[in-house]
Amino acid sequence: MKGYLFDKNMNAYLKKHETHIRTLIENYDPAYDWEELYRFHNQQIKYLQHERLIHLLVTLAFAIMSLLTVFFTLYSKNTGFIIVDALFFILLIPYIIHYFKLENSVQGWYRLANQIYVFKTKKIKEGACQDEKNRV
Repeated sequence: MKGYLFDKNMNAYLKKHETHIRTLIENYDPAYDWEELYRFHNQQIKYLQHERLIHLLVTLAFAIMSLLTVFFTLYSKNTGFIIVDALFFILLIPYIIHYFKLENSVQGWYRLANQIYVFKTKKIKEGACQDEKNRV
C-alpha cells in the first residue's frame, strides 16, 4: 500500500508518513477515499501510541535505575560509582529525546486525523447533497 511503511528507521517512518498525509491534505481531491485514509491513519496512531507507551515505561525504568545508582553512590561513599552514574545519565538523554519525538509526533498526528475527518465528512455531505439533487 504505502512504500514507506517498510522503513526500518522510526524517525524516517514518522517523517515520511506525516509528509504523505500532509501532501494528500494540501492537494485535496474529493474523489479520494478519505474514509480509508482515516482508518489507515488512525491505525498508525494506535501503533505509535503503543510505541510511545513502551518507550515511556523504558525511559521511566532507566531514570529510576539512574537515581538508584546515584543514591547508592552517595550511601556507599565510593567515588568509583560516579562513572556508573555518569554512564546511566548519558544513556538516559537519548531515551528522553526519543520519547519526546514520539510524543510530539503523536500530537501532530491527532491534528492530521482531525483534518482527514473534516474531509471525510465533507465528502459524505457532498455525496448526500448529490443524492438529493438526483432525487428531485
